[in-house]
Amino acid sequence: MIVNKKNIIKCISIGLLCLAIPLLSFSQEKFDVTKLGPMPKKYADTMTKSHDYFFEKGYKVYRAATLNMKKNTEFPVYIDLYKGKLYHFLIYADDESEKVIMKMGKEGWGDIITYKFRPTKTGEFCTEFSYICPESGRFLFLLYQRGPKKKPYAHISVLQKVNSNKNIQFGH
Repeated sequence: MIVNKKNIIKCISIGLLCLAIPLLSFSQEKFDVTKLGPMPKKYADTMTKSHDYFFEKGYKVYRAATLNMKKNTEFPVYIDLYKGKLYHFLIYADDESEKVIMKMGKEGWGDIITYKFRPTKTGEFCTEFSYICPESGRFLFLLYQRGPKKKPYAHISVLQKVNSNKNIQFGH
């Protein structure tokens, strides 16, 4: 085997690239709320603040969607989650909604998480929760808003913890 300068440089370049790609995947830029379209400043400020906080804690955006909801109708979102992964859900609802109900479940399990809040009474239009997935699969997330608007605002961000290579294990 003949070793020449060109082959050595090629091997070193490939090695550095292999080291750099995983590091790039862990670096998360600031959350760019402008990609979501026009929205009131208080929504934009709250979203930016909460996303940036979790980015600093080692999370990345796994899935995110601004929902095209209708008044008094459950809006379904299907999300594939993986066993042992840590997820953090950020839910933003219309601040004029009288009642917001969110549920998450899996077929055969029923509702795993159910949460209700009242933005018009509390002044809070967002909520969050963390979830360690016990079994891989497709989960159903439902969001319902009751209020005066025909098309209430709603946004869901699912963040995933990425700075740990180990899955969280369940068992005895």
